[in-house]
Amino acid sequence: MKDRLEAILKHEGLSQAEFAEILGIQRTTVTHLLKGRNQPSTDVVTRIHQRFPFVNLSWLLTGEGEMCVTKASDFQSDLFQNDENELDSSLN
Repeated sequence: MKDRLEAILKHEGLSQAEFAEILGIQRTTVTHLLKGRNQPSTDVVTRIHQRFPFVNLSWLLTGEGEMCVTKASDFQSDLFQNDENELDSSLN
């Protein structure tokens, strides 16, 4: 798990402190996870998946498959498309 967390940090160009802040967890929690001292709780895994939805949940949990479910640019396009669809339906 620690290797996968390190991969997310590298991919996003984040420090441990920035990662902790984004997730809303203590820096020491991130330090313990990255040193392999602790495994992440279900809450931490959920927070990672919510804040980094492009991360393949299966990869995060098991290490199998690819880290990203789609390319970041494709994900952003889908995200904005969904917002536009919601806006259109709310206007009707």
